[in-house]
Amino acid sequence: MLMNLRNAMMAGKRGPKPPAYWGLYFEAEEPGVVVNMYGDTADPISLMTSSDGRTWTAFDTSNVNGGETPVTLANVGDKVYFRASPEGAGYVSTMDVWRTFSVSGRCGAHGNIMSLLDGDNPALNVIPTPWCFSWLFNACQWLTTAPQLPATTLSERCYFNMFHNCESLTTAPTLPAPTLATASYSSMFDGCRALAEVRVSFSAWLSGATRNWMRSVPASGTFYCPSALGTDATITRGANNCPAGWTVVNID
Repeated sequence: MLMNLRNAMMAGKRGPKPPAYWGLYFEAEEPGVVVNMYGDTADPISLMTSSDGRTWTAFDTSNVNGGETPVTLANVGDKVYFRASPEGAGYVSTMDVWRTFSVSGRCGAHGNIMSLLDGDNPALNVIPTPWCFSWLFNACQWLTTAPQLPATTLSERCYFNMFHNCESLTTAPTLPAPTLATASYSSMFDGCRALAEVRVSFSAWLSGATRNWMRSVPASGTFYCPSALGTDATITRGANNCPAGWTVVNID
């Protein structure tokens, strides 16, 4: 009896287990998924990884043929979290430098993408540099879900080709930005052949901002948008806008 009371008191002192990290993470949907990052330069960026969102190790991005510390998710449900190191990544890609994740099997990307820029600021909602997340999941054909993209202020080409040819992606992340930036969504979902749903918050198209962003998507799907952008009867349609056969649902 006394032992049970002591254990209960000790448990109370320890308190509840802290929540997992808020930032970007991948979760395996089959055994043995390898998560890596590739690029076209040996110029490293400061990223860290964790299997539990609490204990962090450096993720070396200096090898253009793949991170020198690829992460293997041995079991279904295993996770790997990514964040900027304490000094901050600041950017992921630029006009001259691109980087992209690769996944070797079915997995989902979850959490807040902005942890790649500042791992200590879950409220960050401004993309600070052009091209920042361009190509980030390019050709991740086994990626089934996308992470949160909470930015409400975009930059030039910030999501250019971000999910290009992600053939297993069914639902796009919610896009809360009220206005577009130059080429911000250009080719973003080009080649997403399983995509069935997109939800946006902008109220006006911007020439070139969504160029080919919905090219080679399925013939039917659901497009959620403010009524100012258009209704099912009036919205501009095509690969640069709302796909021709998609149903428009207004969110206001």
